[in-house]
Amino acid sequence: PDLEKFIRNRHTAAHTTAPTVARPATSVYTCCIALFATPKISVAYAVTCAMLGVPFRLSGLRSLRIKETDRIAALGAELLKVGILLATEQLEGDEIISWDGVRRPLTAIPSFDTYDDHRMAMALAPVAVFIPGIIIRNAEVVSKSYPEFWNHLRAGGFTIEEADGEGTE
Repeated sequence: PDLEKFIRNRHTAAHTTAPTVARPATSVYTCCIALFATPKISVAYAVTCAMLGVPFRLSGLRSLRIKETDRIAALGAELLKVGILLATEQLEGDEIISWDGVRRPLTAIPSFDTYDDHRMAMALAPVAVFIPGIIIRNAEVVSKSYPEFWNHLRAGGFTIEEADGEGTE
């Protein structure tokens, strides 16, 4: 409920076409959002919901397959490293991702790939709140849109250091 309030308030004020937030009575999803007007924020929404344990269904994501990387495939691969199995579907020309709330056991501290995509790196960084010690490869990719991202996280209390080697999957 608080997440829905945040989503609704944040985006109603920021966009003339706000995401649609709904909770169908028969749905297993706590958070259902149509992001047709703002699909680029879906990666951050998906990671946030998953780490908070909030089942979700995000639609309006058709353009995510043609960005810096196929963000739907990349998100699925990276969330699997923290035990989250995304479901994907196509419906009437739309791309939809969802998670049913079932989490598989974490077997290792994850090393995340960014796929040369700044939004992947920035969306995955807060996973460290839940799983300290994560590694984000090619972290400098954030300089495309937010060069001070890592410095701002440090200022917010995160410990950020250069990783030794490749890490684990």
